[in-house]
Amino acid sequence: MQITIKEKPETQSVWVVRAQGGNYIPHFRQAGLVAIGHLNRFELPRSEAGYYFPDLKQLKTDYLEQARHTGTHSWKRSALNRYSQIRKFVADIAIGDLILSIDGNTLSIGRITGHPYIDSSPVQIRSVTATQGFTEMSFDLRREVNWGPTIPRKNLPAALKRSVSARQTVFSVDRHWQAVYHTLYPIFIGEGKLHFSARIVQENPINNYRVSQFLNILTSIEVATKSFESFGVVTLDGLQKEFQLLLESNNLELSTKAEFMSKGSIWSYLGVKDKTGNWIVIGAFLYAALFGAEIQGIGTEGIITAEMREQMLKAFLTYIEANDVQEVKDSLQLQLPDFKTSALETSAYDAPDDIERHYMLTSEEAD
Repeated sequence: MQITIKEKPETQSVWVVRAQGGNYIPHFRQAGLVAIGHLNRFELPRSEAGYYFPDLKQLKTDYLEQARHTGTHSWKRSALNRYSQIRKFVADIAIGDLILSIDGNTLSIGRITGHPYIDSSPVQIRSVTATQGFTEMSFDLRREVNWGPTIPRKNLPAALKRSVSARQTVFSVDRHWQAVYHTLYPIFIGEGKLHFSARIVQENPINNYRVSQFLNILTSIEVATKSFESFGVVTLDGLQKEFQLLLESNNLELSTKAEFMSKGSIWSYLGVKDKTGNWIVIGAFLYAALFGAEIQGIGTEGIITAEMREQMLKAFLTYIEANDVQEVKDSLQLQLPDFKTSALETSAYDAPDDIERHYMLTSEEAD
């Protein structure tokens, strides 16, 4: 297995767009889009210019006016809620943001690549249950999406599973971005931290001792990165000295979040304070090596040579041998996330964002 260290873009947000109870996810994925039906009642013409950037103040007025004539008891609250979904879809979601959509069994993840537009042409997919042989999705407010992996819902962390199951049509899950990235990537950088992800696959009761051993191994990675910073190499003697120094000075900083259940997850992160990138390279190299994986491009940074890598790995494995690495992995059945995520990372299909920037600067939205 080869791993590329991913870095979360600072401005990237994560959104959920629900697909009519998940029924329209196949339509979304087949057509390369995401859509909501909140403007269908207006029967707007197709976006001939290729995008739809409305005057939000006027749209809000029109939406409330139409809802007022329905005569329902809670017309205003309902209209404001639906207008809020439109505003998020049009003005808040940006090109490069991640989009999540969930059904009863899976979570689909994609990357927004286009501006909002109007198109009422139905998206059809074949169906073995529909009498006419196909099902249609006619939501007319749309955005283009480059869809990436589909993940079994049962493999999602509990917090993420709960958050994406909220009832709104469009909503942000930015506060759960780490859960999304940990689900997707074995190693990534975000908010100045180097993150490690592993999944506990075994379904028997968790062995506390094996978990503690794995946490000790993760701490040893921090010791190794700081030992390299102190001595310029990683040796067994240096690791032992560095650990004592860090322990005595209370400077062991690696933090861990975990769902200790069968099945579960173990996520850790290490602050990336050095400007040379040493911590990233050393930490990622050693973590990947624990699982027999390689970091792509690890020899190109000019930080560690092939000879140094061999010496470092030998010293590290000797240092942690008391923790029975193979027994830990076998007992917990630890696995690294392994999804095809290139669709989420490439900007090759992104529409130019100058139109969107202009819109955001000039639009005047009502309070």
